[in-house]
Amino acid sequence: MQPSHSNKSHKKCQVKIKFSPKLITSRGETAALFSRFFDKIRFREAVLMTICLILQNLVTVLLK
Repeated sequence: MQPSHSNKSHKKCQVKIKFSPKLITSRGETAALFSRFFDKIRFREAVLMTICLILQNLVTVLLK
């Protein structure tokens, strides 16, 4: 069952709270969790370094 969306707003302790029409999904939360994990272990840098090493080895083999 999908929750109903509304543009209602409420005030609580003098702070206006407005509800977004966007759904919060478990996929979005999972993606955010993986993103933080990959940033922490520097996954991007490891992949880039691996690609560079593969390309260097390929060039070395092709130039022989």
